[in-house]
Amino acid sequence: MAHCTDSIGLVAKISGFFAEHKLNILSLEEHTEQGEFFRKYYKAYMFA
Repeated sequence: MAHCTDSIGLVAKISGFFAEHKLNILSLEEHTEQGEFFRKYYKAYMFA
């Protein structure tokens, strides 16, 4: 689970990190609450 202050470009930064490390996100849930960003990854796997 990721939790941090909500900001512009945050989703791109987190997704970019996964892509750089050859991880594929199969399922996730995200929401903001009182200026905080929450993202829960249900499944992620590494490409060979």
